Amino acid sequence: MGGAFNAKEENNSNEVACVVDLIANKKTKFIKGERHEVDIYSDSDMFHLLHSAKDNSLVLCHNHPGLTDFSANDIGVFMRHDTIKTMTIVTNQGHVRYISKGEHFDYNGTVELMKDCQEKCGNNIDKSIDLFLKKCYSVGIQRG
Repeated sequence: MGGAFNAKEENNSNEVACVVDLIANKKTKFIKGERHEVDIYSDSDMFHLLHSAKDNSLVLCHNHPGLTDFSANDIGVFMRHDTIKTMTIVTNQGHVRYISKGEHFDYNGTVELMKDCQEKCGNNIDKSIDLFLKKCYSVGIQRG
């Protein structure tokens, strides 16, 4: 898969993902996923980078075939890996969204915020994620 990767043409409009190493100025190949997920751990290069790169040196890029925002799984991966600085989503209409760990990112505060959002939303995961994304700036996550 050289050059630009087209999820529509090369993966039935399903999810695809790659990782960009900001220090080495390299990216992994795109890996193919399913309609609502892509297993970023299935590719050995991506797995290695996620676990061995310097903190805050990676950008995880992926698409969402619909118009959806970040999923609970996306946020979990973003929080779990110190190596990930930024995560991006491109929707099927070309909208780009991102979350990024700012200078004052607070992991423990992020976990607490997620718990608070889940409690306030009666464990409705979609509403919890929406509320979390509206308040994530308070724990050092930049969003766009």
